[in-house]
Amino acid sequence: MPTCPSCSSGNCIVRISDSHIRPHQHHHPHYHRPHTTHGSSGDIITPLIVLGAVVVGGISLYLWNEHKKKQEESQKFHYKNWKCLDCKHEFSDWDAEKVTIDWKIKNNSSQKLHLEFYSQDRRRYVWPGDNKVYVLESGSIHTYSLRGLKEEKVCYGAWNPGTSGYWGCGKNNKHGCTGCCYTLNSDMNGEHNLID
Repeated sequence: MPTCPSCSSGNCIVRISDSHIRPHQHHHPHYHRPHTTHGSSGDIITPLIVLGAVVVGGISLYLWNEHKKKQEESQKFHYKNWKCLDCKHEFSDWDAEKVTIDWKIKNNSSQKLHLEFYSQDRRRYVWPGDNKVYVLESGSIHTYSLRGLKEEKVCYGAWNPGTSGYWGCGKNNKHGCTGCCYTLNSDMNGEHNLID
């Protein structure tokens, strides 16, 4: 739970959760087939109507695709809206106080591993995100600087892409874990050692 940016109270509740990006059912835009105009100029009017309908349909399809792209992009950044019960201030995750954790991961296993960090408070919020992963060669040590919300719980998940083995909460945050998470109370350091 974040602290209120107005009064620094931790007594906050979720006001609206993911309301601005909750998926909706969308239908593909369409248009009705135009009626043919008869008459002496019908041979000219009909192709013009059809051409106009095609242009309108093309524009509608383009706008619909752009909307879908924006929706998919927004789903990478699900956040919550909060209300402070003490000062009544309303704010979003993006207004809340941010802190940094420098998280050292040692791969002392004999395997090449993939690694991600998962927020437990923001749905589908992942580091590094964008369908990317950190890669840890066997014997390597890396420190990852993660910027998150104050009081946010973050867990690491590592796995061997060629086997079913995993560390922490595993790939896609699928497994429970003990000792693989930190709560970001302030700027801090973390460390985990991955072994076979």
